[in-house]
Amino acid sequence: MPQVTITETLERAGPDLDSFLASAQSAISNFLDLDVCVLSSVDPATGLQTSCEVFGLPKDPERELKVFELEWFSGDPLPYHELARAGVPASSMRLTTDPNRVRRFKEIYEPNGGYDELRVSCLSGGTWWATLTGFRVVGTPAFSEEDVARAASIGPDIAAGFRRSFLYAAAGNPGTIERPPGTFTIDDKGRFATTTSTAEEWLTADDEERRTHDTRALRDGGA
Repeated sequence: MPQVTITETLERAGPDLDSFLASAQSAISNFLDLDVCVLSSVDPATGLQTSCEVFGLPKDPERELKVFELEWFSGDPLPYHELARAGVPASSMRLTTDPNRVRRFKEIYEPNGGYDELRVSCLSGGTWWATLTGFRVVGTPAFSEEDVARAASIGPDIAAGFRRSFLYAAAGNPGTIERPPGTFTIDDKGRFATTTSTAEEWLTADDEERRTHDTRALRDGGA
């Protein structure tokens, strides 16, 4: 799948998280030739993964819990929080280290037929929203430097998709957070039909205030 096609697919996926994940995982797996694709959301304030969707393996909560445990307490190489601060927030296991020295490989991946792992910390506008983990099984080639570069190139698109989904959920349940995103609708004559209080604040702000606002929020679905 060409770069422009997967970018368009990720931009159009959603708006809710389930719909985004369903479209994204298929496009990502094809683009990177993955046997297993794992997409996880990240809390930008803490860097903790808050959800995990596995595509290509049967769901196993105990296995997923073990993965999270090893992520934070094993001392394994390539932790996501370090990738998020790296110049290129992506890498693969076999390009970086000997898999036999990695606990998650020996305890989880190898018993499930895994051969190599690809990791991406997905950021949008400098904010960390998600992680992508890809696997290839025994009998397939290891990830190359080109594969890592391709994976890094779509990290911002994945992050933006998660961000849009979170905005969509928050806008639909404004009472659940202290400051919900602003939303508005426009009628067929181009006039504002409805606005929320947060959107009104943004729309009535002077030019200087508006310039300091993250205008990407309008592109992604909220003020």
